[in-house]
Amino acid sequence: MMKMWKKVLAVMLAAALFTGTASACKNKSKTKSESSAVDADDISDANYVGLQKGFTDIKVTDNESAIRAVESVSGDLGLNDSSQLKVADATTFDGETYYRLQQYYKGAPIYGRDVVLVAAADGTALSLSSNMAKIEGEAAETKNPEDIDFVKLLEKIEGILQNDKTKFLDFKCTAEPEAVYYSADGASVRPCFKEVVSFKDANEKSYAFQILFDCETYEIVSVDTLQFYAGRSVSASGKDKDGEKHDFTAYRENGTYYMYDEDKNIAVYNAQNNTVQLYEVVVDGDDNMYYYNNGDLYDMDDNPVFFNDDRTELVDENGKTVGRNLTYELAYSASPNPDDLVLSQSDSAEWNDAEAVTAVSRVQNAYDFYKNILGRESYNNKGGAIRVFYNDALDGDSGNAYSCDMPDMTALSFGADNNIAYDVVGHEFTHSVVGSIVNLPYRNQSGAINEAYADIFGEIIEDYTDGKLDNSCNWITDTYRNQIDPESDGNPVQYRGKNWAPNISVPSILKNTPLAIIDLITDNGGVHTNSTVLSHAAYLMNNGIDGDASKKIDTELLAKIWYKAMFSLHTNETFKQCAQHVYEAAQRTEGVSNEQLECIKEAFSQANLQVK
Repeated sequence: MMKMWKKVLAVMLAAALFTGTASACKNKSKTKSESSAVDADDISDANYVGLQKGFTDIKVTDNESAIRAVESVSGDLGLNDSSQLKVADATTFDGETYYRLQQYYKGAPIYGRDVVLVAAADGTALSLSSNMAKIEGEAAETKNPEDIDFVKLLEKIEGILQNDKTKFLDFKCTAEPEAVYYSADGASVRPCFKEVVSFKDANEKSYAFQILFDCETYEIVSVDTLQFYAGRSVSASGKDKDGEKHDFTAYRENGTYYMYDEDKNIAVYNAQNNTVQLYEVVVDGDDNMYYYNNGDLYDMDDNPVFFNDDRTELVDENGKTVGRNLTYELAYSASPNPDDLVLSQSDSAEWNDAEAVTAVSRVQNAYDFYKNILGRESYNNKGGAIRVFYNDALDGDSGNAYSCDMPDMTALSFGADNNIAYDVVGHEFTHSVVGSIVNLPYRNQSGAINEAYADIFGEIIEDYTDGKLDNSCNWITDTYRNQIDPESDGNPVQYRGKNWAPNISVPSILKNTPLAIIDLITDNGGVHTNSTVLSHAAYLMNNGIDGDASKKIDTELLAKIWYKAMFSLHTNETFKQCAQHVYEAAQRTEGVSNEQLECIKEAFSQANLQVK
């Protein structure tokens, strides 16, 4: 373990950051809205299909029966044959299993298009929601990602990102390119590649985008900002920044104590006012790391390596195997002084670094909430690694915080001037939870839903500070976002109402606006601003609408409802769809009274989001 840490800390890379015939149905309830609007979220609502309990008689007990159940309503979904669907994930919570079926076309996934089927423990199909593309006509085949012309790609990227106020330096392509199809209108698809591109500008500020570009023309069709995921364990303790004492698990080696909880896989690093930088790397079974540079892969001695034909091994220039059992992971370093990024350590089991104790205790609090209340094992429900960084300079934004995750590791980073509050930590941890369940592009309504979930659970996790939920949420995220009275901060309480931030058109917004101020001007289409519509609705549910005690939903029940709805979210989820998914989740949750269901309906109605 320590060997790997030291190897990671030694990494110095260029800045880079790193997802039939319809049968007869009884009691079928279908919701589908029609719209001729061209707004992406309105298109998503028009393409959305929701079916309720009774839409099929097929018992859903495994992946195969889940596909059969979806096939039974193929006419509603526009499903031509079963080869269009593959089960990407099956998660069980509160006696229900959520099957997420990815849509495919000609053997490649259609980005963001899937079906979520919910089944009871006895196999009864409870609900189905779909944003599948109903493909009309034919599309070309996808191409081999190994044939990408990265020079041409970077020219295209620079063309949409360049403007007269920013000079771009050090372009990099990272991650493994993926062949996908993309559907903007829900009716047609085009073959594309999915890639992550990162770079620094002339001011040394780092950026990272996930892009989809056309296989033939290299036209950029979608751009999404990525969010910023030999010893023994011993008991340790220390006081946090509020003077409160906490007990935690540390790791002892050669007389030195390190802030690493082996059971929860949480490690805490001091960035010492450097900017933490994250890199996607390939790691083989011997812990050797390989890094990307403009689409090519190198070992740590800068020797080029290559995937074999089935991409299960790495070989050198002579075809000799150099790496097996490959995984994709995050590595981390610091700029400008990589050696200053150190695992928090102490000469004894009593820690003197209050910021480190604050970080570890509050991340553990979020971890314990998800495990003890919702039965979730770490952010990804698989015991994934959690790497925490404090005193991060964050390119000068030292009061901010971010999360960034991969399938097996998430990074939570807090600026040197961030107070690492319980709700802020819970907020960032929840971003990683949401990201491990569904990819919500960080813009417009899908991004605002992500932020709303993070705020809602940040408040609930703050309530869990004493190890129990007792409705002590203050519904204000660390003084900077008010869910009780959003309008007092210039944020909206109603969908597309007063203070609603307009959507942005991506990538056209990038072409004419300096990247450094896109966030300030557009908030990525109101991801933080518009989020209060949903988080305020959650506050109303917890408060019972005007304080009516018979309608109040306590924080534990509220957490279960919103968490259950999380599994039904789609990549292009809209506010209308999210509200409906939350209401349906409440209908299926034990302990929710009719009065509380009316409270949820009324809360969403006040938000101008009608559910049924």
